[in-house]
Amino acid sequence: VTAFNSGGESSAACSNLVFNNPCAANLTLSSKSISLVNGSPYTGQGLKAGDFLTFKIIISNSGSATAYDVYIVDTLTFTLSYQAGSARLNGSAISETVAGQTMTWNAARNLGDLAPGAGNWILTYEARLVSASSQAIDFFDNTPVIHYEDPSGTDKTYTPPFPLTPFRTGQGRVPIIREIAP
Repeated sequence: VTAFNSGGESSAACSNLVFNNPCAANLTLSSKSISLVNGSPYTGQGLKAGDFLTFKIIISNSGSATAYDVYIVDTLTFTLSYQAGSARLNGSAISETVAGQTMTWNAARNLGDLAPGAGNWILTYEARLVSASSQAIDFFDNTPVIHYEDPSGTDKTYTPPFPLTPFRTGQGRVPIIREIAP
């Protein structure tokens, strides 16, 4: 099946009948990172309890069909406290549902539809670091999960393969061991 546009060029149509061009959305999370600490760019500096971290999640659709009714779920580790009302999608405020350490943007499944090649969605949100490890390097082991509906109406879930976000919490310390005489 080939479709012709007004200029006479042809391109493969999105159809379940077209070989090598199935009609499917392919949402991916290309990165999750800390972009700001206390409003300033994150450059790898050590983090401490009380710091406000801005997380940045980048989502794209490299498929051949639109992903419908997209929503995102992220569960924070116990060391972070989500700051209600801080979420933004491409700079615009979005609503959330918070249950314990789990945030859902948007539980009503109306973040929108993400068409293929439409560019990235950038989700940002803020969390406060409530406690820091004494390790030099620590990890946030939360992974955002993307939910959507494909063109056939089937619910799909995408869980990225990289769950750990490394960050510095300060200087690692070698323990001091003192011998105590009996």
